[in-house]
Amino acid sequence: MLYVSNCDGTFRDEAATRGVTLPLTDAQFGAQGHGATFADPDHDGDLDLLVLHWDAGILTGAAAEAARNAIPDPTSVCDTANTMRSLAPDGVVDRGPTAGPNRSRFLRNDGTGKFTDATAAMGLRLDQIVAFTGDFVDVTGDGWEDLLITGDFCTSRLYRNEAGQRFVDVTESAGVGTDENGMGSVVRDLNGDGHPDWFITGISLPTRSGQCPQRVANLGCSGNRMYINRGDGTFEDGTESLGVRHGWWGWGAAVEDFGNDGRLSIAMTNGYLGNAEVFEDDPLRLWIPGARFDEPVIEAAAPAGLISTARGHALVAFDADGDGDLDLLVANFGDAPVLYRNDAPTDRRWITIRLDDPTTPGNRQGVGAKARVTPTSGKPIIGWISTSGSYETQRLAELHVGLGERGVVERVEVWWPGSTEPQVVERPDVDQVLVVTRSGETQG
Repeated sequence: MLYVSNCDGTFRDEAATRGVTLPLTDAQFGAQGHGATFADPDHDGDLDLLVLHWDAGILTGAAAEAARNAIPDPTSVCDTANTMRSLAPDGVVDRGPTAGPNRSRFLRNDGTGKFTDATAAMGLRLDQIVAFTGDFVDVTGDGWEDLLITGDFCTSRLYRNEAGQRFVDVTESAGVGTDENGMGSVVRDLNGDGHPDWFITGISLPTRSGQCPQRVANLGCSGNRMYINRGDGTFEDGTESLGVRHGWWGWGAAVEDFGNDGRLSIAMTNGYLGNAEVFEDDPLRLWIPGARFDEPVIEAAAPAGLISTARGHALVAFDADGDGDLDLLVANFGDAPVLYRNDAPTDRRWITIRLDDPTTPGNRQGVGAKARVTPTSGKPIIGWISTSGSYETQRLAELHVGLGERGVVERVEVWWPGSTEPQVVERPDVDQVLVVTRSGETQG
């Protein structure tokens, strides 16, 4: 479905007439669409659409069977996946005869709101990913938004954007793709060095003994991943040193300054229907940072009031009541959604950056832009304007920055999509939503 507004509060479905169509499938687990991401990776001024299909067809072909025979008792899901890819011609894994068509697509917008399938033309092999969540963020620092996709069964991939012309799979050389069951995704500068890091939720198994139980086929045990960007688009695994590996059966995530104190915390949802013995009472997770980045984080969900043990899937952080701190909305599987109100101390300052580009009506919110907020004390805070990430959600296209008790902002800089020089706003007021308009005007 693609619902187009009638501009009177009603909508009409124009998916078929606008080219947003996918093949029918009779796959065993159905047409599981989990990700829908809008972005402008070719910088032509309109938003293209990535739709992702959880489709395990590559696990039913000849290469998968050969890999299972070669490694009958793997120590990791990635052992099987890597062997499967190595046995496939050119690394392209065949699909089983009854798998049905893969429905993941990259649909290019022609500027009028009509779309064409550009998956193959952009070099994307989305049928090789048992996909959940897509993010478009420039992780290499060349000004073009790269594509990061979380995938089940060790199929997460990182594609480098080649000047908007095509994508190149750089997963192995970038040092990512080791997550066994990648689901949720957040791209954010966690350590304050100005480079986007990548947090992925996965599965770890909380048995009473603390030991991994007998391995289930294609089910990992090594939990989340926190990939730290070295500054050149390659990453090191900081999961264990930061203490964010174990969130049990993870789904959505958010990396935000919930305390408005200048420090980013990590929240994630979790839970799974069908394994009560292992995942009984699977609570939300909230990790707050220590005094230094390289210290392990502190689990703080229960003290913060995040006590739900429902099967939480989607997670969105936003200021629901307009009081300047970020609240949390959790969409639960099989249960009503829950909105957690944040009651952060009111003496802490903050600023939220939103963009308005009237010169580019196809991407008026500046999706793909980079913003940097420089306080008078402390390090600059950098974020990327995007609506993607978490899991089965759309985020607000904005950057929220906590400034602590004496926060004053020296300047705000915005690099609009495709721009090499920033637009600068000097000494903006704090405790406001600052709208930066591309013409140079700002609105509080």
